[in-house]
Amino acid sequence: MTLTIAHRGEPVGHVENTLEALEAAVAAGADMLEIDVRLTADGVPVLLHDADLTRIWGEPRRLSELASTELARLRPVGGSRIPTLADAADLAQSAGVQLMVDLPEPAAGPVAAELLIRLGCADLALYAGFTAPVRARSSTARIALTWDSLELPGQQLLDSLRPEFFNPYFQLLTASVADRMHERGMLVSVWTVDHPRDMAAVIIQGADAVTTNHIEDLVSLVGTRAPVAR
Repeated sequence: MTLTIAHRGEPVGHVENTLEALEAAVAAGADMLEIDVRLTADGVPVLLHDADLTRIWGEPRRLSELASTELARLRPVGGSRIPTLADAADLAQSAGVQLMVDLPEPAAGPVAAELLIRLGCADLALYAGFTAPVRARSSTARIALTWDSLELPGQQLLDSLRPEFFNPYFQLLTASVADRMHERGMLVSVWTVDHPRDMAAVIIQGADAVTTNHIEDLVSLVGTRAPVAR
């Protein structure tokens, strides 16, 4: 069964990377919630894709300059605020879904991994982005090797990261690439697939998981929610 991954939750009708967007994705039937995690000035992992708050939150400041207490005082957008990783983990545990923790900055990985271990939900997390620091922190962390090159990853990189998923941009996937990755012991996930025609195509080519901004369309195509691995 193909895993359905909701990119930043449900970002079409909600503010991306907010609890409201994640809740909407869960309600739509997502198997996994993709979230972007960065650190505040005081080292708290929170959900934010960009390095600054301009695009979504209208605040022309970098997240790394703001303490977590300052984020709580920001003007809400659409009734939403910037959640912490702990908030997202609590939601995922309660809903019985997984988290794809995308790491746009290397420093966030070990902090995120340590937090999820402490919260007892490390098994729900699949890390993407800057994952080398995560592997250095945890020998058992689940990793998706994000990829945007026509050249496939070398064995040295695979040996060091030991990824569970090969995670290329969807237009780089072919049936041959999927077969080669499966032969090397990896599952294949692709991003970010928003047209139903492309969703169907990558599944036929061998994708085991698909990330999309349109989770309702993907769930409708794939069917019922997959069971959470424990």
